[in-house]
Amino acid sequence: MEWLDINDPLLEDRDWKEIGDSIRKKRQKRKWTQEELAGRICSDRKIISRHENAAVKITFENLLKYAAVFNCPLNDLLPARFRAGAEQLKGLTPELYATMCVLATMTPEKQIAMNRAIRNIIEFAA
Repeated sequence: MEWLDINDPLLEDRDWKEIGDSIRKKRQKRKWTQEELAGRICSDRKIISRHENAAVKITFENLLKYAAVFNCPLNDLLPARFRAGAEQLKGLTPELYATMCVLATMTPEKQIAMNRAIRNIIEFAA
């Protein structure tokens, strides 16, 4: 399974375009203007336009804001290639899924350390 890393050079222009298209479709489905969406995520219309048109890369924080205002899993905004394996994640709470996404943005060294810490907590709680 691939994880989204905003700084990952493997994210191609088409991926950013697909994320922007997802945001546009969800906004239009709700019949919101870019201005209305901007107000909901505490941004401005120009940023929404740039996100929808893939003119700028979207921060992880903004992806989380979009998921919150659209009341959808973060996964729904990501390119299809990142949604592969989503069936395995369906049992996760939104909070745990968001935590996993944050972990995915960490360096491999930090991920390994966090994995050890989480396993220790699980063993302690069991």
